[in-house]
Amino acid sequence: MGGAARPALAFLAACCLVSGTTGVPAWAAATLLITAVIVHTTGELWHAAAGFEVSFALAPEHATGQYLGVFGLGAGLAEAFGPALLIGLCIEWGRPGWYVTGAMFAVTGAAVPAAVRYAERHRSPRPQNGNHARGRSPRPTDPRPRRLDDRPARSVHHSPRR
Repeated sequence: MGGAARPALAFLAACCLVSGTTGVPAWAAATLLITAVIVHTTGELWHAAAGFEVSFALAPEHATGQYLGVFGLGAGLAEAFGPALLIGLCIEWGRPGWYVTGAMFAVTGAAVPAAVRYAERHRSPRPQNGNHARGRSPRPTDPRPRRLDDRPARSVHHSPRR
């Protein structure tokens, strides 16, 4: 299963678990909700890891900050429009709304690999001279196009290992 499908399926499963809490005894509803929280949290962790990997891997070295800024806009839009969407679907529609919400997660998760492949194919070439946003010469580049899975990992912490 692909990296993008895993969080989407976790979100779908969490939505289905939440929808199953109607019309059951309180102990069963509590068990379903606790399980849904665990599944959803796991999906969020997978989503965050995959999202940051894609946002860093597709960004040119000289424009990482700009790309991460645009990436952050997506989260802002979700925070702006998400509550109204969830109220309309999950509160107004009830159980079917949870299934629709979960299906939206699954469909968008299934579309991510194709979107990443498209972005990799249409990525602009790296600058070959000093025309660089930071004013430094870029690192030597390999003429072969790179894929997400063979890009070296970037570390935020630069402390030496002991």
